[in-house]
Amino acid sequence: MDKETKIIPSEIEVKEVVSMAQKILIVDDDVDFAKLLGARLMANGYDVVSAYDALRAPILAQQERPHLVILDIRLPGGSGFRVYEILKLSILTSHIPILFVTGFDRVDEQKVRSSLQVLSNPFLVKPFTTEELLEKVKISLEDRSGLTEGAKRLPLVKKLIKYLESDAD
Repeated sequence: MDKETKIIPSEIEVKEVVSMAQKILIVDDDVDFAKLLGARLMANGYDVVSAYDALRAPILAQQERPHLVILDIRLPGGSGFRVYEILKLSILTSHIPILFVTGFDRVDEQKVRSSLQVLSNPFLVKPFTTEELLEKVKISLEDRSGLTEGAKRLPLVKKLIKYLESDAD
């Protein structure tokens, strides 16, 4: 090896590599679950930020500019669908893919499943494995086709919010 061959990267090169990690915003009212999810993602090379309610989530998304939002459906301060609507209306966040996460213990399973399928957004049902999580994250980050569709889906999202919030079956 000659003297000019670099073996150890410089501090600047290391910082550039670290800053290239994809950032994921986790929005879930269950703080312990959000921390566990964050630990799983960080162990796999992602940067993670978290919000625990529907009011803070859009603000943090605009500040942090994540590559992906993992979004629970039932949140204090509003539904995950309302957060989706806010994110898709903002020029700063409309391009960010959304991965919905939900448990069916507190909500009507059929309503939520049909709503998520209509939106054509990827989703995970709690509990799920780390492998399932990483697969959905990878798919969500790679599939850029739905990014321009977000604004087109807003009228549908408004109808879904009313449908999910209705007491009638």
